[in-house]
Amino acid sequence: MKGGDNAPSLDLAAADRAVLAAFIAEAYDYGAASVKALSDADAAEKIEVFGNTVSRRQVQALLIDHSTHHRGSAIAYLRANGVEPPAFVGF
Repeated sequence: MKGGDNAPSLDLAAADRAVLAAFIAEAYDYGAASVKALSDADAAEKIEVFGNTVSRRQVQALLIDHSTHHRGSAIAYLRANGVEPPAFVGF
């Protein structure tokens, strides 16, 4: 998405639950900032992603859909294991 060099990183060998949670929050913040920084022309620009030519705007939609898919999977996993997932807040 034209993100900068300051992308978050993670040392999996040293990561515990709190570190993973902080990394996820930082990664979402980084992604949101990258999207907000795009001009209309940047968002419309065609790029190659996994062998397909798509606009950055299409990549944004794919990332939202992908994130929703994984949230749904995580909620099903938690419920199947007797854990009440956190409530969804849409805004």
